[in-house]
Amino acid sequence: MFFTGSVYIWLFLILSEAQNCFRKGKSIDTAVQSFIGRIQKALDKPVHTDGTFIDLTKAYDVLNHKLLLEKLFYCGIRGSTNLSFRSFLTHRKQFIEICQRDSSSMRVKRYKSSSIEINQDVPQGSVLSPLLFLLYINYLPVNIHDANLVMLADDINVLISDSDESLLQTKIDRVVADLENWFNRNDLVINVGKT
Repeated sequence: MFFTGSVYIWLFLILSEAQNCFRKGKSIDTAVQSFIGRIQKALDKPVHTDGTFIDLTKAYDVLNHKLLLEKLFYCGIRGSTNLSFRSFLTHRKQFIEICQRDSSSMRVKRYKSSSIEINQDVPQGSVLSPLLFLLYINYLPVNIHDANLVMLADDINVLISDSDESLLQTKIDRVVADLENWFNRNDLVINVGKT
């Protein structure tokens, strides 16, 4: 591939501290510890805490290429490196092929759909794809105020605390509105049934 080791190191350095995936010293264990630690602090104070667990619908399959390339540019991935990412993402096509074996003649019949160009998503099976997704959602935590986020790839946990229940509800309403707004602006869909 056309990316050097220094590009990979740089990608890891700019990832949000809230993200616990694909980062040295971070894992599902650190995500769980961070989440539980924040709940324990809330219990010690004591304050009321609301936890929301967000599941995104087909997170890797709906990434807007134009937005992703803009986000890469914003992160400092510019010039020929940005063009390489553009090349990696664009002009990819997919089709469906069905093979059916005729039991009497043992011949295989192939049915193939026409090809269509893919204008969103990241390529399946690529090492780069999860990193591109992480960069796509990287700035979510700085756009959500009055909440702590713990992220593990596309799993997002949101904790909101306050000593006053009515103020907590006001914070929850504001954070939910901010989350919905951010996800809408970034063409991501919350899976309401799993959230």
